[in-house]
Amino acid sequence: MRAAVSRGYGPADSVTLSDLPDPVPGAGQMLVRIHAASMNPLDAKLRSGALKRVMPLRFPAVLGFDFSGTVEGLGTGVEGWSVGERVYGRTDAKAGGTHAELVVVGARVVDRMPAGIDFPGAAALPLAGMTALQALEQLGVGTDERVLVIGAAGGVGSLAVQIARAAGASVTGVCSSAAAPLVVSLGASVLDYTKGELATTEDRFDAVLDTVANAPTDDTLRVMTNSARYVTTGFAVGILLRKTFGRLVSRRHFGFVMSRADGALMRRLTALVASNQLRPVLSQTFPLAKIAEAHAAMEAGHVRGKIVVTMP
Repeated sequence: MRAAVSRGYGPADSVTLSDLPDPVPGAGQMLVRIHAASMNPLDAKLRSGALKRVMPLRFPAVLGFDFSGTVEGLGTGVEGWSVGERVYGRTDAKAGGTHAELVVVGARVVDRMPAGIDFPGAAALPLAGMTALQALEQLGVGTDERVLVIGAAGGVGSLAVQIARAAGASVTGVCSSAAAPLVVSLGASVLDYTKGELATTEDRFDAVLDTVANAPTDDTLRVMTNSARYVTTGFAVGILLRKTFGRLVSRRHFGFVMSRADGALMRRLTALVASNQLRPVLSQTFPLAKIAEAHAAMEAGHVRGKIVVTMP
């Protein structure tokens, strides 16, 4: 199979195409022929070595965590699936593996693609969607709550806006002027950070999902109610200390979300798409042959929605 391979930590153009042996599914696994796979910030951070102390790669490494495609083969003990079915999901391997023509994944973290969605759109959903679901669940977001999503135009943020709206919450997104039309189209009000609107708004929020910073800024703390909950998709020692000791001096709750591969979450994503409550937001698509350009675009930041890589 053709795959995008990293043979050592390096810049975006250090990722090259190579031929690798076709993987073979083991017990409880399926082999999927990939039609599309998404890029996540995690891919760029792993490739560059920014996370090598906590998530070291074993080289040669194939990155990528989300995929959509068709079932190519089934390992022992896998029932209820047929070769040729259209599926999507995320790998449960720590190093990824979906920036390739084939991938082996645990059957438990895969679901059938909902009708009305294409392969690139399906590939954009699993990791970011699971992260958004877990974060909103951790925040306890429900009907009539006021939710602030910081980074509302990004991969996780754009899905979180829609999922929170589906839960009955009133959602405000923090984004740039250029991204405001997208965020409004997803059902949120907008605070434009390029105009300093987060620093001046009189609005107050019950729950904050922060996909940008690793800890709340002074502006974020100012707009939180006295009993608000805050969750970030990043991690820093400061947020861990707030999570552990903050409740001793405040009714506010702080935490971070660590996305996990989960079949139940995949089925929730499928149901949201099928009920027209969730749609993927795609920024750019690149063929696998231009994987280095996809890495560079991811690393440049300010991505609206998801970058997707398509297979030949």
